[in-house]
Amino acid sequence: MTTATVTQDQLTIELTPTEHVLALHRDLHIPRAAITAVELLDDGYAAAHGLRAPGFDFPGRRLIGTMWTRGGHEFVAVRAGEPAVRVTLRDQPWTAVLVSDPHAAELAAALRAES
Repeated sequence: MTTATVTQDQLTIELTPTEHVLALHRDLHIPRAAITAVELLDDGYAAAHGLRAPGFDFPGRRLIGTMWTRGGHEFVAVRAGEPAVRVTLRDQPWTAVLVSDPHAAELAAALRAES
């Protein structure tokens, strides 16, 4: 299960070994200064859009990897029916990160808090 951790300086998205293989990606370390917006969503899977490449999609259940959208690249690690947080970024390889978390409201609050 993907784990999101917020510190004073950064947001870390840690993937399990299986998720590393499915997403074809390493853990993400995002500076807090790069975060421009935080959005709390009821269902991360429903909020994901774009063309997935690379990554893995178990239709209707699980989506992990890079989504290509008109606005740029979005890293996605979501489960259907779970709340999620979309973090909009600047000056990073992705325009946003979308992550499911059972405690999404607390994660969003921590990201919105001043450093």
